[in-house]
Amino acid sequence: MINLREIVNSSNTIEYRYNYIDEQDLRYIFATLNHISNKLQKSYLSEYVFVILKEMLINSIRACAKRHYFKINHLDINSEKDYEIGIENFKDEVILNWSEKKDFLKDSEYYVKLNFFYDEDNLKILIINNVNLLKIEENRIQTRLEAANKFNTILEAFQDFSDTQESAGLGIVMVILLLRNLGLTKENLKIYSENNQTITEINFPNNIFEKEIISEVKDKIISNIQMLPSLPDSLRKIMDICKSENLEMIKLASEIEKNPSLSADLLKLSNSTSFITRVTVKNILQATKIVGSNNILSMLYAVSSYKLMKEKYPKMEKEWEHANKTSIFASKIARENNFSKFAEVIAVGGLLHDVGKILLLSIESDLMKKISILLKNKNIESSKVLEESFIGISHTEIGRMLATKWNYPEELIEMINFHHTPSISNEKFRTHVEIVYLANVFANYDKITNNLLIYDIEILHKYGISNHNEFLEKHVQLEKFYLANKSNPIFD
Repeated sequence: MINLREIVNSSNTIEYRYNYIDEQDLRYIFATLNHISNKLQKSYLSEYVFVILKEMLINSIRACAKRHYFKINHLDINSEKDYEIGIENFKDEVILNWSEKKDFLKDSEYYVKLNFFYDEDNLKILIINNVNLLKIEENRIQTRLEAANKFNTILEAFQDFSDTQESAGLGIVMVILLLRNLGLTKENLKIYSENNQTITEINFPNNIFEKEIISEVKDKIISNIQMLPSLPDSLRKIMDICKSENLEMIKLASEIEKNPSLSADLLKLSNSTSFITRVTVKNILQATKIVGSNNILSMLYAVSSYKLMKEKYPKMEKEWEHANKTSIFASKIARENNFSKFAEVIAVGGLLHDVGKILLLSIESDLMKKISILLKNKNIESSKVLEESFIGISHTEIGRMLATKWNYPEELIEMINFHHTPSISNEKFRTHVEIVYLANVFANYDKITNNLLIYDIEILHKYGISNHNEFLEKHVQLEKFYLANKSNPIFD
């Protein structure tokens, strides 16, 4: 297999050429961006840049597909009459059936070249297709660029475009607003024709910074975090015992037994899928010996967080079900990959990875529905970029703030904060984060609507998944395991 990291690190330029873009191409492009961002020490940029790049790249490849369609159907694309007839048929026959059009485009004379130029001063991306812009396309692009001026956030643009028949035009507006979130302007995006080519140029200078977005929603979320209570004092003594150098299991068990609810949760966890013990655990002392003090500590954070969130935001059954599934998946993946020593704490990380999303959904369910619609329409896997753009804060950052408030250990904070971006997590806990990332990918996977577009290809390869069929096989295996064990979740 080609070592993409070595290619990126040994060069300052990369070029790809396409007649058609499929999911594997997009995954490879995302992996390329990850490595370039790492090389430039701007890892946090990769998701932002990919969302921007993907929008413009797909626009360019579809412009080529449009020319090919008109040509084989003997329509003059420069004729107003032919264009009016052809464009509707093109949308119905090609755009709405894009996943089936690879063979249709493989012999096309029209193509797109994707070029990356990068050094310590700049990342420049060129998307070049071998056609000139039509006048109607130039006008549409200019209209979108001008429309972006009247919006402060993507949320405003989304609401405005949703009220018109022009919702498809949100793409370029979204790109401009994403650039603005990075402290850039529409001057960093140029689209022009020359020498029978259309060139899209996107520049990301080295002094780039994320612009802080101030919003009422963000303020309300931070206020909710501040108003949440700290962990109960009754748990702090148990936590102190777990952390003590001269730990006595009898003393720990005795303290836990003073809390009947906690005792019940510990017994349940000790007998859960996450631990896979050979015997049924019947008492607290036995449980403490099997689970171990470090894992009891992680469990305490999980129990207390769950109960605080459940009391404050009760209508989150679907999200906790997803958390349980992710936890079970994470434990199994860890054990299958010789990481059993940390399987329990990784399972807890899986359980708590979306604690920030639970708070966000509870406070702003309508807003999150709008983000979900846009994610689906634009085929974006992670909601992190759009949350930051809509609200000014992502669910992972909210989760990190909650975990910090409750004094979580570093490994849990890392799994919560970086479960969408493992490559920028602390290297000490990188494997923990990667496994929760992978478990979350599988727990979210829906074979009807999900197409693996921007999953981290290197993480998939690292954990034995090198193609789509292997991904599906692993998903089926994990789902079967979950169905066999979900009757015994860590929490109900």
